[in-house]
Amino acid sequence: MNIVQGTLLDQNQRKAIITLLPKDGGDPELLKSWRPISLICVDVKIVAKLLARRIKPLIYSLVSENQFCVQGRSIVDCNCKIRDVMFYSSQNNQTGAIINIDWEKAFDRVNWDF
Repeated sequence: MNIVQGTLLDQNQRKAIITLLPKDGGDPELLKSWRPISLICVDVKIVAKLLARRIKPLIYSLVSENQFCVQGRSIVDCNCKIRDVMFYSSQNNQTGAIINIDWEKAFDRVNWDF
């Protein structure tokens, strides 16, 4: 595999085994008590780690300042930004809405009927 030249991954390198792991304290009889995990080829893991290390110095220029999912940013920064927007809109007599979406258990709410 030559990543610089853009060579495709081998057929076996592109495969993954998906299995379920139990959540701590969950009822094993319920689907929501399990989490999926993909087991991939070690070669792919090595390439992913190399790419992650190369991207790390650029991450702040690649990820929007409105995203708080990178190292060095905190949920506290997000809260401060919300506070500032609320203050600005009250000072300038503007109306608006704030929507808070909790993704913590999003996987548990997937429609499994398919």
